[in-house]
Amino acid sequence: MKILHIAHCPMQWVPLSYRDMERRHGDTSDLIFLTNPFDTRDFPVLPQPLFTWPWLMRMRRKTVEDRWEESKDKILGIQKNQADKYESHSIPLQIRPGNSAQKIWRACRDTYLRKKIPGLVKQYKLDEYEIVHYHGGRDYTWSADLAQYLHERGAKISCVYHGTDLRIEGVIPQLDKLSQLNLTSEHDLVDDHPNIHWLPLPFDIKPFNQKVQWNKVIRIVHAPSDRYNKGTDYILPVIEKLKKDFIFEFTLVEGKSQEETRKIKFDCELCIDQIGNRGGSGFGISSLECFAMGIPCISDFTPEVEALMPGHPFYIAAPENLESSLRQILVNPESLEKKGLESFLWIQQNNSFECVYQQKMELYRQCGWVQV
Repeated sequence: MKILHIAHCPMQWVPLSYRDMERRHGDTSDLIFLTNPFDTRDFPVLPQPLFTWPWLMRMRRKTVEDRWEESKDKILGIQKNQADKYESHSIPLQIRPGNSAQKIWRACRDTYLRKKIPGLVKQYKLDEYEIVHYHGGRDYTWSADLAQYLHERGAKISCVYHGTDLRIEGVIPQLDKLSQLNLTSEHDLVDDHPNIHWLPLPFDIKPFNQKVQWNKVIRIVHAPSDRYNKGTDYILPVIEKLKKDFIFEFTLVEGKSQEETRKIKFDCELCIDQIGNRGGSGFGISSLECFAMGIPCISDFTPEVEALMPGHPFYIAAPENLESSLRQILVNPESLEKKGLESFLWIQQNNSFECVYQQKMELYRQCGWVQV
C-alpha cells in the first residue's frame, strides 16, 4: 500500500510517527510538509514562494499567536461553564473566510498556487499514492485543489486533526467534503465533528529501555513544553509544600534537547505530565515516553476522557487534589515500581505501532479502502 502524509508547520512528530509505523508494516509511506517545520531540508516541502515575504511571515506569526490565545480562552471558558460563547457555530466548525482583504489575498494565492499543482504532482509522483492523509486538515490551497486533483486520480482522502486545527480554526469545507475518513487522537475533538474516529497516537516503544533500578530517594520530574498548558503554576507550589514533610527530589526540565530530557526522565520514579486541562484533557508525549520506560505518570483527565480509556494506569490529579494525590504516593513509594510495569504494558497494548496500525487498518476496511 502506498500512503502519503501531508502536514503543515505546527504538526511535527505525529505524522512522522504515522509514516514510520506504516513503513515498519511494509507499506510505502512518505511525508511531505506544506511549510518546513524543522528549518532543514530533511523532508520534502511543497514550495510556497509567496510565504517567504518577511512582512507576510510576521503577519502569519501574529495570526497563529492570536489563535493560540483564543484556544486558551476557549478551554478556560469551558472549565468555567461559559462554553456557550464558543459553541454558537456549526459542527464541524468551518474555517473563517476572513475580512475583505484576507478573502482577496486567499483568492489570489490560490490562483497562483493552483497552476503549480500538476508540476508538483509529477515532480513528487503524488498521483501514485493510494491514500493521502492531510494532517491538520490543511491543503496546498484554501480551496483544496491538490486534494481534488489527487481524488480525481483515485486517491482516498483522509484528514487527521490534532487540536487547535479543529477546535479553534475549523475545517476547510472543500477538503472536508473529500475526506472519507477523519481521525483524531484528541479525546475532546470527537464531539467537534459528526464523522470522526478516535485513534490512539502511534508511538514507537522499541528505542526505549525499561527502568530496572529505582532510587531510594524518590525523584519526580516535570518537563513542560508550555508552562501554562501543563499547569506548572499549579505544580510548583505543591512541590515546595510537600518538601517540608517528605524527602524526595524534584526536577523541572526546560530548554533541554529531547535526548537530554529522556535521560533525566529515565533516572526518575514519577512524572507529572499536566494539571489543569488547559491544553486539552488527557496526556501528551511526555507521558508516552515515560510509559515506554516503565515510569508512572500523573495527569489530569476530565470524566469524559477517562471514560474513553478504561483500565489506564495514570495517577489522576486536578489542581485541587494534586497535593493529596502526591502525599499518597510519597507515603507508599513502593507502589511506583508496580505502577511503572502497568504503564509499560498499557502503552504496549494501546499506543505501540503494532496496536495502532491494526486499529487504523480496521478503519480502512470499514471505509472499503482495503479488503477484509
